[in-house]
Amino acid sequence: MEAMDYSNISIPQIHHMVGGMGTATDNFVICKDFRWENKAIGNSYCADVAAVILCRKGSIKMRVNLNEQLLEEGGLILYGPKNVVSILEKSDDLVCDLIFFTTTFMKDARFDLEMIMPIVQYVSEDASSLLKLEKDESALIEQYYSLLRDSMQFNKQHIIREIVSVMFRTISELYARRIEESQHTQLKTRQQDYFERFVKQVSMFYREQRSVKFYADSLYITPKYLSTVIKEISGRSAAEWINEFVIQEAKMMLNYSTKSIQEITYELNFSTQSFFGKYFKRHTGMSPSEFRAMKNL
Repeated sequence: MEAMDYSNISIPQIHHMVGGMGTATDNFVICKDFRWENKAIGNSYCADVAAVILCRKGSIKMRVNLNEQLLEEGGLILYGPKNVVSILEKSDDLVCDLIFFTTTFMKDARFDLEMIMPIVQYVSEDASSLLKLEKDESALIEQYYSLLRDSMQFNKQHIIREIVSVMFRTISELYARRIEESQHTQLKTRQQDYFERFVKQVSMFYREQRSVKFYADSLYITPKYLSTVIKEISGRSAAEWINEFVIQEAKMMLNYSTKSIQEITYELNFSTQSFFGKYFKRHTGMSPSEFRAMKNL
């Protein structure tokens, strides 16, 4: 690959860069089993083309504008036109499948916005996006490359465009799946954070506060949402967690302190001993005095 720092590269030049391994039309280049030469490292280029690169073996570190990406075996990277691409590092065993196509090709293929929206959404934060594929997903994308290469010999533009369109729809569905997985993970992470903060708050205030609303307010969320989150994460309701803290503390005081039940009632912020007794029995099946008496059996 020749040094072409920040040049505007055309499809013929890209075809020249991949040597005899690539097949091209005016607006499209495909190259199967491309082995990058060492002299590619350190070079940068800019082209009015989009690219889809599937790494079949080895690894390559690229920079698209300011965004570094490590493309490894089973990974796919997609970037759009007018981006500056630099090859930073590569392994000696690197093998890739490449597709380059112009904006004209994209218009002729009539890629509808709905089809590529997941891709647009996935790459919206960066100039490019890396997609790590499962083995079956990688094998499927590789089949598209093979089909395109074989179809190029007939030079039927409409057939090539149809194959690329189906390929893009498949890639778009894979991106959409990753978006859904990422959003689910983020939701779980956010819920886990609420759960951990809730438990910390309960451990600090359970003697004074047994209201779910108090803890929801401290986390700036509604009691209903807090209850839903705690139940989903732990399998127990927020109220059950609060009651568990209170009951365990009451049991400890009844078993290991000489404090009267009236004193325990006061320390746990119950209005009356009778109310504490009913609360304790509802959650343990026995009264505080019965529980304390069991210690001496």
